[in-house]
Amino acid sequence: MSQPSKTQDAPVTDRRGGAVKIDEILNQGWQHFNLSLDNKILTVQLDTKGFERNDFDASVIDELRQLGVLLHRNIDINVVLLCGRSDVFSFGSDPKAFKLRFSPETMLERRHDVMPGADMAEAWSKIEAITIAAIDGRCRGAASVLSVACDFRIMGEGVEFFFPEVPNGMILGWGAIPRLVELAGPSRTKQMILFGEFLSATICEKWGLADEIAPAGESHIVAQRWAEKVTNLPPLAVRMTKEAIDTYSTALHASAAVADRNRYLVAGHIRAGLLK
Repeated sequence: MSQPSKTQDAPVTDRRGGAVKIDEILNQGWQHFNLSLDNKILTVQLDTKGFERNDFDASVIDELRQLGVLLHRNIDINVVLLCGRSDVFSFGSDPKAFKLRFSPETMLERRHDVMPGADMAEAWSKIEAITIAAIDGRCRGAASVLSVACDFRIMGEGVEFFFPEVPNGMILGWGAIPRLVELAGPSRTKQMILFGEFLSATICEKWGLADEIAPAGESHIVAQRWAEKVTNLPPLAVRMTKEAIDTYSTALHASAAVADRNRYLVAGHIRAGLLK
């Protein structure tokens, strides 16, 4: 039987029973993002191989999920700063990805193939360190879902933030709906999901999706300032406070996530012509 890799769901632990050391994570040989560490701030820069616009396919989603799992209780970092390029954060799921998710023969296999997206977002939401998404340019679909799983979002002027699923005959899944309701409220969540229209940085800030607006192309600079503010705080108090707030605000998310995954599976089958 082959041994599991270090980036699977049961990571190697150190003598204290903690998570994999940050040096090991930095040297994993990731394919779709670049990692750098400075002053306990881990920067994760999306650079998805084979895609000009940082699209997500199954391998990108799986690597991001694996990274989230490894960072869960890591005490070598205080902040995880997620960013794309200055002109684009990510166009979200590659159009071919949907067809691949619903191409296996059995529903059990198809269910298996639609799970990783939700698992990715959940893994990032469980990271104990503070997570900040620095967003410039277009942020679409799956990438938008990942960003709302973070604690804070800094958006550059000129951002196009949107969810295209419903106008394209699909529903928004991956646990995004309860997170959006928590941030923006039910009415605005319906507006942004049903209409699938571009949301500017100004609208995102007004609706509670953006915590600060930066000059175009400079979201990472402003996000870095936020990260440095966090690192100057007592790390234990920060983690315990985040845990307390998240426990209260996400109390119903687990039950909602089960229904969310089932709806996504059924809607995907209908769109793929597998159910009438």
